[in-house]
Amino acid sequence: MINLIPFRFQLRTIRSRIMVYFSLIFAIVILLVGFAGYRYISNTLMSEIGHYSEKIVEEKKGNIDSFFSQIVTLLQMSASNSLLADAMLQVNRTDYSKLLVYQRQVEAYLTDMQKFNTKIKDLIVIDRNGIVYDQTGPVVSKDYRFYEQAWMGDAPYPFFKVKFLGMHVQNYYSNEDDSELIISAVAPIYDFNRSVPNTRATLLLNLNVSEIEAVAKETRLEKSGFLIILDENGAPIYLPHTDHRIESIPRLLKEKILQPSGDFILNDNSESYKVVYTTSKVTGWKIAAFIPMREVQSHMQNIGTYIIWGLAASILLVAFASYVLSAQITRPFATLMRKMQRIERGDPDVHLLDDSSDEMHKVTLRMDSMIENIQSLTRDIYAYQIHGKVMELQALQSQINPHFLYNTLQSVKALAVTGRTADISTMVTLIGGMLRYAINNVQESVTVEQELQHSETYMKIQQYRYPNQFFYEVYCENGLEGTRMPKLILQPVIENAILHGFEGGMKGGISVRVENTEAGVLISISDNGKGMYPEEAANLRSKLETRAISNPDSVGGVGLINVHHRIRMKYGEGYGIFFDTALGRGTCMKIQLPCLEESI
Repeated sequence: MINLIPFRFQLRTIRSRIMVYFSLIFAIVILLVGFAGYRYISNTLMSEIGHYSEKIVEEKKGNIDSFFSQIVTLLQMSASNSLLADAMLQVNRTDYSKLLVYQRQVEAYLTDMQKFNTKIKDLIVIDRNGIVYDQTGPVVSKDYRFYEQAWMGDAPYPFFKVKFLGMHVQNYYSNEDDSELIISAVAPIYDFNRSVPNTRATLLLNLNVSEIEAVAKETRLEKSGFLIILDENGAPIYLPHTDHRIESIPRLLKEKILQPSGDFILNDNSESYKVVYTTSKVTGWKIAAFIPMREVQSHMQNIGTYIIWGLAASILLVAFASYVLSAQITRPFATLMRKMQRIERGDPDVHLLDDSSDEMHKVTLRMDSMIENIQSLTRDIYAYQIHGKVMELQALQSQINPHFLYNTLQSVKALAVTGRTADISTMVTLIGGMLRYAINNVQESVTVEQELQHSETYMKIQQYRYPNQFFYEVYCENGLEGTRMPKLILQPVIENAILHGFEGGMKGGISVRVENTEAGVLISISDNGKGMYPEEAANLRSKLETRAISNPDSVGGVGLINVHHRIRMKYGEGYGIFFDTALGRGTCMKIQLPCLEESI
């Protein structure tokens, strides 16, 4: 019971239960179908590999039968020629001139017959004593007794039959390498014009092993499958060049290919093969195709991988369908929850009423009535709080204006003492413009253009106070001139840059830039003055975050902090003053404001 608690906890919602149960049922069905499909495809794959191998084996059997049928026809036609039979009757006679004539005729006949098939290596006529009578190839040793060789088999051979002797070493030439392997076929020499066959006289036909390899190769059996040809006694006629160790395969194969054709699984040490074989009707040889089972298993693994991916995709599709279905069923509840979240975020215009069902209509109607009562009480409380904020804002703004007036009047007094009447006139005009800007515009918000003009007026007055100490530049991105912003927020920041950035008689410049960003309007006031020490910057950041109003003579005094809190109180925590500074390189104050075109 304890183990079920987490599971029950995870399935507390209606939607989660629908998704889990729906997905679980269909996942089980999909897995069962996938398993059955894998078994069916695997069996089909094995069957198709068997059919393909049978087709290859039958094709090679047809090639071999076609090739050796020509050899059989040629050998039978040659062995039944009366010239060879007459020559064999003259073997033990003493008429040497006649023997020479026959021998030349036989040699010419054999040469002509060999021309019918260029794949024949040579033809040899063997007399009844097993000694060579004539040949088309190199000279055969006169001491060589063919009938005494094991590879010749049992003579005499059946009448008008061609016997294939399999692969053996051609070691009977006088001046040739005796290590070459060949395949031979023999037929008894017989004269149809005589009633008694000329026994023991034989026509021997030799073929290069490469001719058999040419017929057997070019066979594609998967990646590393191969073909083997065995003679009637199970001796290998053709073994392919392969990376597999197949020396023991002919012995194992001989014990299993007793039928004319068939298939089976052969285990050879660590390798297993799917074997399909058949028998040549012409030569009696066994032709067997070998396909490594690891390649078949590799195909099955690939199929299994595809099926697994397919099952995974199907399960994901089912999960998605269950997600959509559960969403349709629980949509009214989800909609209600989203509306409640909007109400929690302070959206007063949300109505919960939902007519999708009678139950939802009754519930949401009562909730709307309850929320309306709560909002009414909230508005009353908020009105009192707003009144307090307005009073605080007016107090903060009243601290800015007297501070500036005091500084400017001190500058006018200094000009009067020195008798600079023209500068006094200009200063009075500039001061009058600033007072008119502050007094006549009773609104708290102005346009960016108006605030920049006021800032330029202020910097001109300061240039009179600090002649040749700083220069300034003002840039406003096109289209932002009419954007609304709070009044008198740039002057304290610029004043801070002049008084603290160029403290001690330093000279430099001030740049005021207004740009549009994704977050709103960004106003940058940067100077190349002395900058701040790290501890000074940390102290100022602390004051900006904690609303602490410090000594006006310290870096970042009352004016800068008041501007920051005015913006925060008006627009929220995402706006206000942020700055970057580096000692000896200057300070950049950034004022982030929302982009508002209408009066705020």
